[in-house]
Amino acid sequence: MSQRISIYPSDVELILGRSNRHCREILQKIREQLQKESHQSISFCEFADYMGLKREAVFNAINKLPVLMEEE
Repeated sequence: MSQRISIYPSDVELILGRSNRHCREILQKIREQLQKESHQSISFCEFADYMGLKREAVFNAINKLPVLMEEE
């Protein structure tokens, strides 16, 4: 089973519960901040860092793995 590291607007929709259009805008802002060109993809690490989310949770979400909740 291959595992993805690139994140797409549909993944962001699933994670954030926002519209596809808003998710595309978020990814565009990340691309601009990282000075990437439009054909370059955004990794789950870059997305997680930008949004302040745990990398493991984002990775699990885009690869349809269980997302474990941590107790504080």
